[in-house]
Amino acid sequence: MDNIKYTIETLDDINIHEGLTKEQIDSFEKKEKNCVNAFDAISSSGNDRRVDEYNRLEDFDELIEELIQADAKNWAIKLCIDKLQCINKSVSHRQGREYAVIIKYLCKLKQLPMAEEVLKIALKNDFSKNVSEFKCYEWLGIAASSKEELNNKTLGLEIFKKAENAADQTLIDGTQTQEGSFKDFNSLADSIADEDFLGDKNYAKKVYQKAENLAESFKDFLGLGQSYGFSLGDKTLARKAFEKAEKLAKRSSDKKWLAESVADEAYLGDSVWEKQLLEKKKKKK
Repeated sequence: MDNIKYTIETLDDINIHEGLTKEQIDSFEKKEKNCVNAFDAISSSGNDRRVDEYNRLEDFDELIEELIQADAKNWAIKLCIDKLQCINKSVSHRQGREYAVIIKYLCKLKQLPMAEEVLKIALKNDFSKNVSEFKCYEWLGIAASSKEELNNKTLGLEIFKKAENAADQTLIDGTQTQEGSFKDFNSLADSIADEDFLGDKNYAKKVYQKAENLAESFKDFLGLGQSYGFSLGDKTLARKAFEKAEKLAKRSSDKKWLAESVADEAYLGDSVWEKQLLEKKKKKK
């Protein structure tokens, strides 16, 4: 099976029962039918529908995992496309993530051409109607650029730029809070900088700057300092962000978290500053 590269069009020819006992076939057929019927039976609307869809799509994932464990890989491939049909009808704010999960499974099953098809289908969606358009594109950018998945850095860059534009648009439209916008840009920059995904530090730095322009709270600057240190490996920027976090620290727990971060070699590795912060924490008690 590993040598056969299916497409969605040729999937009708796949032998999903190969190597399975009658008992296994009967059990998997029943579970597959339950997955599809449960999704089609969703009748709620708004947030309730989104929650119901998420739970039902999780059922597909559990069965796909079960099929892979049983070495029923052909059936797992087919179920990925069954789930795809459900996602195409979905209103979930996690729609982008669900497409990305299918791509992950298809790559694991060595079906790269089909995974590429799924990505093309996903990108035809008008995610502007989704309450989390930015996140949809971030998930798809990860799927496109991930070394473990499609490993297409060029396409990944294009998709990450769509995510950046979507995050920019929320500021123009006023459809997100300042805090939410900071988190969007910081999360996106983390993904862009990640060597397992795009690994573009220069582009990530520009997106981090957008996050910093929106940072307001202690937690914002603490997280930004951690990102600068870990994702960019830039101790200078990390220190500046941590200094801003210190000025905004109000509780003793803030000092503790900051002390742990500045001491961590992954972020800054400054044990002297750690001791100073802990001393200040003691004096405040």
